[in-house]
Amino acid sequence: MLPIECFLEANISLLFASTNKSRKQKVTTTPNQVELEKFMIKRF
Repeated sequence: MLPIECFLEANISLLFASTNKSRKQKVTTTPNQVELEKFMIKRF
């Protein structure tokens, strides 16, 4: 497994939780979150 995949497997629920939270509260996401979201969109 690639490091990014290991990271996503470990933090996938956390990622979705933070994504939903940021959309509701309109909080600015970190660059890392943005990259992960782009990766998630490509993956699914």
